[in-house]
Amino acid sequence: MSDTSLKEKTAKGLFWGGFSNGIQQLLNLGFGIVLARLLDASDYGMVGMLTIFSAIAAALQEGGFISALTNRKEASHKDYNAVFWFSLMCSTTIYILLFFAAPLIADFYDTPELIPLSRLSFLGFVISSMSIAPRAYLFKNL
Repeated sequence: MSDTSLKEKTAKGLFWGGFSNGIQQLLNLGFGIVLARLLDASDYGMVGMLTIFSAIAAALQEGGFISALTNRKEASHKDYNAVFWFSLMCSTTIYILLFFAAPLIADFYDTPELIPLSRLSFLGFVISSMSIAPRAYLFKNL
């Protein structure tokens, strides 16, 4: 592999990675603004109370699989399949733990309305876990 090819691939990867992160940040900002307009301050605060749990679970969910698959020279279909099912099982386990921890979270904040909100909000972990292997495939092949 020549230096220009490596430079071009690196530049493309940085561009698409930055573009992806930028779009994600803009979408988060947009959703935050829409939620702030739709919800009153106390309801929006309840969503904010759950962000720490969402951030920790999201960090555990990805677990470096995207980097591992991207850096692997010969990643096979079995590798992507294993990452897909493992991340789905881990995310489901995290969701079950958080589902049963929802009353404890609500007690900690002394806000009983957090129980159904957190149980619904934490479903996003299971759904987003299904995108880890395809994201790794796209990142590796761009």
